[in-house]
Amino acid sequence: RPPRSTLFPYTMLFRSNLLLAVAVGRRQEAAIKLALGAPRGRLIREFLRESAILCFVSAVLGYSIAALAAARFANFTVTLPIVGAYSFGIVLKLDFTVVAFTLALMLIAILATGIAPALYASSPALGQVLSGEIAVGGTRKNMRRNILVIVQVAVCTLVLVGMGLCERNLYNMRHIDPGFSARNLLAMGVYPTIDNPSEAQVKEVQGNVRRTIAALPGVESVSLAENVPLTGSNQTPVQFPENGNKVPISHTVVDADYFATLRIRVLAGRVFDSRDHEKSPDAIVINRKMAEQFWPGRDPVGQSVTVGEPGRKAIVVGIVADGKYEDLDEPPRPFFYDALSQHHQGGPSLIVRTKGDPRLWVEPLEKVGRTLGLISIAAPSTFDSWMDLTLFAERYTAIFAAGLSGLGLLLAVIGLFGAISYSVSERKKELGIRVALGAGKAQLLKMILRQTLAIAGSGVLIGLLLGVGATILVRSQFYNIAAVEWSVLVPVGVAMLAVSLLVAFLSAQIGRASCRERV
Repeated sequence: RPPRSTLFPYTMLFRSNLLLAVAVGRRQEAAIKLALGAPRGRLIREFLRESAILCFVSAVLGYSIAALAAARFANFTVTLPIVGAYSFGIVLKLDFTVVAFTLALMLIAILATGIAPALYASSPALGQVLSGEIAVGGTRKNMRRNILVIVQVAVCTLVLVGMGLCERNLYNMRHIDPGFSARNLLAMGVYPTIDNPSEAQVKEVQGNVRRTIAALPGVESVSLAENVPLTGSNQTPVQFPENGNKVPISHTVVDADYFATLRIRVLAGRVFDSRDHEKSPDAIVINRKMAEQFWPGRDPVGQSVTVGEPGRKAIVVGIVADGKYEDLDEPPRPFFYDALSQHHQGGPSLIVRTKGDPRLWVEPLEKVGRTLGLISIAAPSTFDSWMDLTLFAERYTAIFAAGLSGLGLLLAVIGLFGAISYSVSERKKELGIRVALGAGKAQLLKMILRQTLAIAGSGVLIGLLLGVGATILVRSQFYNIAAVEWSVLVPVGVAMLAVSLLVAFLSAQIGRASCRERV
């Protein structure tokens, strides 16, 4: 829905501008036909027929592309990092409603882009047109054309601002501190190939994996965890003895090397070690937010809580820094860690920190896994890969916005070029006289560029103001975006003005050549 509602009036403006330019070129032809007795209604029908052919072909092409897209994405498989391949399906039906809407759009487009040019071309001043002395664009027509160009440039600027906000949002989220060191990390989900393995067999395989991979040259540390950061977590009720309330809190299960591998800062107490085994009391490590929320002004280390259903006693042994657990833009929230040595996990994720580019260790990890009898759902993934998974929606929103902006920029460039070329063609006689009186290339070019800059600059300014208004309305959907985002507005404004001046320069060059021919 958003691209259709955004582009439809924009494409109507462009198409009207394009067909109006065609009408100007055919005005003399229409004048001759009228002089020979052709009725005006016949000329109008000719223009409407041509517009209908263009709109019909466009509608058929668009409907065909939509049908192909619906068939393509009805069932497709995506390989996701760590979790493996998943099949997806999008139910898109091109039913009677879609067909009716397409026909309605086509009818509106025919009328919007055909009537104005038809009326303009079919009502010329015959004597002036046939003698070639008419100044085709009067002040009112110039004003209408300039307003049309300003609207095109403003809409394109607004769309580019939207693209810039999406890209800036993606950049901001990629540079969020996730609470751990994200450099040189690899992760892989591993499962033993043994059928119905016992807990002892699983622990033996996991121990062999840790020792073998830790011995690889260039591997700094190895850890096993129930969940990789930013890929999700589980919730369990936690009861605090002070008030007896049960609060659902997210948690995960990790081994003793987890905090060293991810370089998560320890703020108080300790992390898991050999003291935390099956026969010892359950130990948990909490984050700073949980400590501040449930033990304000006190030291939670050594305090006990009841965790899970049915409840089990657990002792807080340490506090670590806050982090990001599911989404990069999530606010700080309570979180705790259980010890893998006390809570069996059949298929944890393997996290490896390397000394160099982690991609160089993908093949060695796969080889070790096969040697030790492990099944990997997906190939080892770098942190960048699973961050891309976390930012899936933001990435594809930015890609969609970039495509929409590119199309809008193309329409604006073509519309601007047509309007300027049309303006220059109207003034051929004036410009030709200026050339004959000795006006140089630089003078004509400066005059045209100045006029174009005034029109395009007005459109850019209006588009930027609309962009600021749109930013204020939607900034809550973005991360760390200011109401006036200068890092987006300035590049978009400069780029639009540069494109406008380039289009004006090319149009002026063509117009100057035409003027020389006229002289």
